Amino acid sequence: MRLGFLCSLGVIAMNIYCLGVNAQNPITYIPPQQDKEKAQTSQSSATRGCYQNLTDVVTIIAPKDHVGQTTLAQPILFYSVARTMENKALLTIAEINGRSAIVESEISLEQPGLKAFKMPTNVNLKISTDYLWTMTILCNPKRPSDNVEIQTILTRVPERTELKRQIEQALTLREKSQYSALSGLWYDTLYYLYNFDMDEAQTTFQDLLETINIQVQKFFENSSSSK
Repeated sequence: MRLGFLCSLGVIAMNIYCLGVNAQNPITYIPPQQDKEKAQTSQSSATRGCYQNLTDVVTIIAPKDHVGQTTLAQPILFYSVARTMENKALLTIAEINGRSAIVESEISLEQPGLKAFKMPTNVNLKISTDYLWTMTILCNPKRPSDNVEIQTILTRVPERTELKRQIEQALTLREKSQYSALSGLWYDTLYYLYNFDMDEAQTTFQDLLETINIQVQKFFENSSSSK
């Protein structure tokens, strides 16, 4: 059996350890070392326009205590809907220092479950750039301040030479997901896992979400995509 290894430098006492990558090993996500001062996933408290409690109706599938990273120009973004809502929602992506959104897509909240949003084909994230991903529940078209917003920051980072080699030589999508997880690439990890057989990958997906304290009851029913 072919076995690849990814070596990482430990934080405590600068220990160096190596983790084997193969079909039997669990996919272990190791958060990247980064600036903890950056804003993380947040949700506004405005609810008067929707006249109901919107706590956790929409959850962005991303780390809450650090910025999720990707090497992909067009990562797949995941979010979950906890219960049916008639309200529409808006998914937008904008550069942190940009003036306008590079992605703006209306999405439905009618079907609960985990959803996958695929980038428009004409949109590519820039390397070494931070983006603000916002999910806005539209409550009152006349009073935008009543809308509920859930936000997180994601960033596209350069692909390291060694990781690129490992991804190219990986025999399966699961191995690519494993290498990405060990390299702290949250969105790449989910990208390869999503394109794997989801019936087989569902348990692994749930385990990954638990590592960032997110639980999802339903997986990929009527997933949304870019328009």
